[in-house]
Amino acid sequence: MNTFNQATLQQKLSEIRLGLHATGIEDTHSIQMEKNVAHVSIQFPTLNNQQLFKGKLGKEVSTHEGYLAMQLCALNVLYQLKNNVGLSNIDGIHHMEVFYQADTDWDEAPLIAAGVTDVLQKVVGEKADYTCSLMTMTSLPDNFSVGLACSFTLINNSKKAAISNGFMVTL
Repeated sequence: MNTFNQATLQQKLSEIRLGLHATGIEDTHSIQMEKNVAHVSIQFPTLNNQQLFKGKLGKEVSTHEGYLAMQLCALNVLYQLKNNVGLSNIDGIHHMEVFYQADTDWDEAPLIAAGVTDVLQKVVGEKADYTCSLMTMTSLPDNFSVGLACSFTLINNSKKAAISNGFMVTL
């Protein structure tokens, strides 16, 4: 059973803004920084170490649940940013990659992708134009229905850094 809903989203957004532990697993391997762009590797719909929203969209997972799953992925992206870059250093969204697995007759990817923008724009705002790729997959790890990878432009990246093997290296 999926226990993520709009009230959970509002609570998690408040926690992120307050700097409290939100969602996801803290992982320094999830961020790569170059020049003024922070790349967050693929995040899945997990909450409090529970894997949610498993299966194919249009079969085991409804479009609405896919939308909620993408919101949860976006929260996990923000969690990685908050802990590794700092949300105050984010200028805007640069690029989003929405990954999903779906039944052959399902064709509502833009509707689930809206779950990402609805969350990110509440935190980041509409400060930058961005691109979005929607990619259907034959399968995703652990049978997740969706996943999300994002890039963000940074306000001021005077320190160029890369996070590799758990260590941040200033370049």
